[in-house]
Amino acid sequence: MRETDASSHLPELEGLRALAIVAVVLFHTAPQLVPGGFLGVDMFFVISGFVITRKILSQVALGAFSLRDFYLGRIYRLLPALAVTLLMVWLGAWWLMFPSELKVLANSSLAVLTGIANLHFARHLDYFAPTLEAHPLLHTWSLAVEGQFYLLFAALLSNLLPRSRLRWGLVVHSGVVLSAVLVWLVPRHAFFALESRAWQLGLGALLTIGGTIKWNAVWSWMGAAMVLGSFMLNSVQVPTPVPGSLFVTAGTALWIASRAGGPGCFWHHGLTLAPWRYVGRLSYALYLVHWPVLVFAPRVLPAWRAEEKFLAVLLSIALAMMLHHLVETPARRVRSPLQAGLLTALTIGLMCGSGWVRLQQGWIGSPAEASLRRVWPQCDQPKSETERWLNLGLHRNLQSFCC
Repeated sequence: MRETDASSHLPELEGLRALAIVAVVLFHTAPQLVPGGFLGVDMFFVISGFVITRKILSQVALGAFSLRDFYLGRIYRLLPALAVTLLMVWLGAWWLMFPSELKVLANSSLAVLTGIANLHFARHLDYFAPTLEAHPLLHTWSLAVEGQFYLLFAALLSNLLPRSRLRWGLVVHSGVVLSAVLVWLVPRHAFFALESRAWQLGLGALLTIGGTIKWNAVWSWMGAAMVLGSFMLNSVQVPTPVPGSLFVTAGTALWIASRAGGPGCFWHHGLTLAPWRYVGRLSYALYLVHWPVLVFAPRVLPAWRAEEKFLAVLLSIALAMMLHHLVETPARRVRSPLQAGLLTALTIGLMCGSGWVRLQQGWIGSPAEASLRRVWPQCDQPKSETERWLNLGLHRNLQSFCC
């Protein structure tokens, strides 16, 4: 089947997005069920590479491609929901986070708004570290990777890069090799960096650059085995993205290339069910809100058991539905000067606010700070002085305990 129009709808892609976001949410709430669920992000990379390349090439073929319009389209597609999510995160952080945490949040918020969240977290964090509850924006690293890819790839594809499968395949292969080298040399950087993830987005692009997509149930079943097997059998101990992401990336590509086997195939039927496709349409909004909810919920709930996690997921879904229908969808369909002004004002306001919190070192009079001052009046003293008093108190407590 020849796909020449990027506007022609492929409903199975929504189903693939749904599977990816469900895997990610399950990993963050019940990792024992899907130890490789974090690889849902890798599925998003392949899908994004495919969709974006398809869009660009169709417009180039019609002589209607514009870098300006493409970048504006990406901004209207991604930034409104992201900015509103950041606003909600700051509202929650104001009530629940201590000054040191607010300072960390301010740094990460600035990194998100400037499109370098992946590089920021690569310097400071391990994605699989057990103490990530103070980082409600950690998940935005993948959005930064995609944003950087869009920025570079659109210009290259529309002007410079050869559009042959063989040559582009060599580029993707070289990307895999580079990723493997980076995993060996700088594993934490390799997890977050564009240069070690570009081959996954490039593989999605490769599926479009030939122009032909064939329906084949055999390839669809192979793709399903690779994707679902990766979710169930992979773990955080396997180096990622190479070799940890190889099977899920290749499986996603097989699913896309075969159109999930085409009409009549079990997987195509399952992925195109209306409720499942709706989850796929919610995937971006749900990805944005689920992690902040899971970070903040344990701070306000008396326990953090399966029941509370289930309620947190339900809250995430409700917030995602509101974000999708009230912010994300209108921003894509209507682009008015008022809308652009509001988005610009919100973005600048978030950047200025984050910068101010950073300058204040997180001491901004938040409710958590007030609670801290009641039990520790010297909490805002310089670090060296604070450490001196802490050491003195620890010494006295140990003496009383030992005696």
